[in-house]
Amino acid sequence: MEWIKVKIFTDKDNQEELQWFLINMGINGCTVEDSADFNDFLKDKSFNWDYIDNSLMKWKDIRSSITVYLADNEQGNMQLDCIKNAYTDIETEKISDQDWANNWKQYFKPIEIGKRLVIRPSWEQYDNTDNRRVVTLDPGNSFGSGTHETTKLCLMQSEALVKEGFAVLDAGCGSGILGISALVLGAKSCVFFDIDQASADTTMANAIANDVQDKSLVYCTDILEDMESYSLLLAKGPYDMVFANIVPDVIAAMLPFLSKAVKSDGYLICSGIIKEREKETADNMRKYGFSSIECNELNGWVALTGRKDA
Repeated sequence: MEWIKVKIFTDKDNQEELQWFLINMGINGCTVEDSADFNDFLKDKSFNWDYIDNSLMKWKDIRSSITVYLADNEQGNMQLDCIKNAYTDIETEKISDQDWANNWKQYFKPIEIGKRLVIRPSWEQYDNTDNRRVVTLDPGNSFGSGTHETTKLCLMQSEALVKEGFAVLDAGCGSGILGISALVLGAKSCVFFDIDQASADTTMANAIANDVQDKSLVYCTDILEDMESYSLLLAKGPYDMVFANIVPDVIAAMLPFLSKAVKSDGYLICSGIIKEREKETADNMRKYGFSSIECNELNGWVALTGRKDA
């Protein structure tokens, strides 16, 4: 199906009137863009964001507008004529109906990690001339494709440190990429958990795709709220390697659990950390028995690998 994207420029004071005009024509869905709202957001100190992507800063000076999508048929064109009769400052664009849920796949290609590992999207072919360990992955809507710096840093550490027989814990597993990679590299078992059921389901699907489901236990739980799960996951350990590719604030909250989960001389790999919060996170890790910490950086992101004190 074809669509007509219609962007109507208006000032903030007239946005409500315009929205009622559209509703009266049977157009109920719209997108509002307003620089004033974004600037108010930037001034709001109640939010504690680690960073704001530079691409979002364009909103500071954007023209206020309301955008609607009309079917490119007789009814849609009649609606467009009504809009043009009432408003002159508009932009229109023809849009082809696409499989938006899957279009991103064309940009996800095999990713080689170190000398031993490669992450292969399930829909891509890979010529394994170097005899690498191959992880076949379909991340779905879950975080963890291997392309983001935080995931890549964890994979690099895993590729370098995982040994045959390791017991692994993947905290906040997303797609399961970290724990599954460790299993493919020789770990004997991995326990995964995430607060999102879709992520837990994606992880199990990816474990099956890599034939490591018999070595995998996947839980959907919030160990900060569910003490039964907290105790259960600790009882499954201790672990030789624990991944926590989350954000600094959640890592800090989980450190009492993570420190108990890692066996003496084991590894805790924390990522999802911007450079500016490296010292804070490293200091928190030291408080919980990780005096030896290695830092790896990639494009402003860091991964901290702590070795549990004996």
